[in-house]
Amino acid sequence: MTDIQNATPLCPDCGKPLEELVACGARDYFCNSCNELKSKTRVREANAAFFAASSKENH
Repeated sequence: MTDIQNATPLCPDCGKPLEELVACGARDYFCNSCNELKSKTRVREANAAFFAASSKENH
């Protein structure tokens, strides 16, 4: 496994790792530090390099 596969996206507000919630094909992000769900759009914008690298590995 590479570092990208072991990494998790970071919260756009506090910068702490997010918990990924996957159910019925939907993927959501929860920050235990902020104690709230985070918008997928904001998470992707704040972690653009993470998602770009992970999409390259999936293809």
